[in-house]
Amino acid sequence: MIRDGAYPVSSADDILNVLGPMTRRVAVPCQPDPIRHPNELSLNDIEQTVMRQIGTGPTPIDSITGLAPHQVRAALGVLEEKRIIRYVTEDSVARM
Repeated sequence: MIRDGAYPVSSADDILNVLGPMTRRVAVPCQPDPIRHPNELSLNDIEQTVMRQIGTGPTPIDSITGLAPHQVRAALGVLEEKRIIRYVTEDSVARM
């Protein structure tokens, strides 16, 4: 089945990763900002803080404030791994 295009699934995250970004924003009552990607629902406080400061276009990393540099880098790594953001240049990121 995998050879024919099936995906192995061991958790809900596997399904969300296959589905990819949402086609439109979804408002969630407990979230101050609209959700653009299903993986945003599983972010911790630091990752949410970073997400609130990232615009829709390229955002310089040094414009992300209120956190220690190592917290910003760690959060950016997690967000990129979850395919919510991507590095555009060496020192800027953008939402996917």
